[in-house]
Amino acid sequence: MRVSYGEMRRAAVDALRGLGLGFGQAEDAVEALLVTQAAFGRGYGLIRLAEAARDDSRPRPAPESTGNGQERIDLRGATLLPWAERIADLLRARHATGNGSHRLEVAGTAGGWVLPQIARRLALAGIASRIEWAAPQGGHPDEAGSFLCFGGLAGLAPGQVMLAHRQAPAGAAGRAGIVTGPEAASGLPAGARMVDLDAALAGFIAEGLPVDAAEHAQWFAEIAARVRLPTSERSRAQAG
Repeated sequence: MRVSYGEMRRAAVDALRGLGLGFGQAEDAVEALLVTQAAFGRGYGLIRLAEAARDDSRPRPAPESTGNGQERIDLRGATLLPWAERIADLLRARHATGNGSHRLEVAGTAGGWVLPQIARRLALAGIASRIEWAAPQGGHPDEAGSFLCFGGLAGLAPGQVMLAHRQAPAGAAGRAGIVTGPEAASGLPAGARMVDLDAALAGFIAEGLPVDAAEHAQWFAEIAARVRLPTSERSRAQAG
């Protein structure tokens, strides 16, 4: 089946609400999900990962300074999807108030497919970034392998990123190391490939995307139904 951008966006907001996100956080996360689906076909996988990792008792994460312009956020097993836009906002704020490069470690997490969207958001603000993703060992089948992502580099449009496979460090447990500023351009491998996130998103908006019908029904309709009111004789009568 083929799904339109508008249809998936509406279903995705409900699905994210069904996973326990508030209205604002669901609206923040939906762009990251749609960009990831358009560019990599992994939006449904992000929903599955978020469902598997859901824990409503988990404390709200907060950045902690580790000195020398470095910070760390421990997501305590939560996936990156609900926090990607807010991580980008944090890095934009740090860039606006600081000098030189800034480093942020995001630990204890999963869902690395969404990290290119963070690089895109930073590039749209004129900020170069390098992201090192170390995938969790023995991770979920929808998880991304370990990779490097570069955004905001000279010669790239803001919506374009460079991606390269990397060997996961020993003991990797779901960690993203993000560097912004002058140091971000270092270490670009010769075999890196360019992915145009903006072009993928524009194509999705213009033409829709082919999706697996069963997957679409299971991971959007079923989860989204959690936040929709049940149909009843009374509700039908009141609807006129």
